[in-house]
Amino acid sequence: MVLQLPIIVVAKLMLWNAVCDEGISRAELARRLHCTRVVATRLVDFTHPSKVGAVERALGLLDRRLLLGMERIGNREPETGFRSSATSSSAPQATVSS
Repeated sequence: MVLQLPIIVVAKLMLWNAVCDEGISRAELARRLHCTRVVATRLVDFTHPSKVGAVERALGLLDRRLLLGMERIGNREPETGFRSSATSSSAPQATVSS
């Protein structure tokens, strides 16, 4: 089974994992971001629409970065004639490196 999630949800999951790994609270995350606790809480709330840039900034403050890859999911040739050097695979990936 493959679970496909929106990129922002994956980014928020990675941020939450980083917060837990660092052992910091949402209040501490807010202090590091120089924002209110409400704003920091929204960054890890999967139902709140956040901008990827805000999540990236928070990850950066935790010494992490978001990496995004794109891969072809079928064997069909592009209609425009453009050929990508990317390899084929099953799903887009979003990962955080530490």
